[in-house]
Amino acid sequence: MSTTALPWRTLSRVAVGYGWSVTAVAGFFAGVTILPAAAAATSAIGPARLQHLLEFLSLLALITTAFWLATAVLAALPFAFVAWFAWKRRIGSWFYYLAAGALTGLAVSPVVATGAWSHGWLVPVPLLREWLMVVPWLVVGGLIGGIVFWMAAGRKLGRSDETGG
Repeated sequence: MSTTALPWRTLSRVAVGYGWSVTAVAGFFAGVTILPAAAAATSAIGPARLQHLLEFLSLLALITTAFWLATAVLAALPFAFVAWFAWKRRIGSWFYYLAAGALTGLAVSPVVATGAWSHGWLVPVPLLREWLMVVPWLVVGGLIGGIVFWMAAGRKLGRSDETGG
């Protein structure tokens, strides 16, 4: 008898995989964002270098946390559908998760572009231009998240012992 709810074992594996994929994406975005600060932290000499390094690490932790929370919230709904569909259809292909990650990045890009623009987080520019600036980064982030999820849990969703039916 087939069911529409994921079994507990599968659900816990999916949750852990989602956590890993969100962490990878947040790390990617934080790294891209903070690269200039990393150069400044490594260019100082003597005691100033340690101070710059500590400032850099605290900034990195703060930015990574912010990106982690934003990624977890924005990707939750598309991710839930992708995981459920893969479980129902026994899809364990790395390509499926890579494509789903890229499409998730593309799907959340209007939200990111309009949110950043309307709240003054970025310099106000025409919305289409803003969207074109964020799309490549979000698609790459989605690709990273998709492949990390596949490695952590997605490839096992395609197995018949994971279908519950």
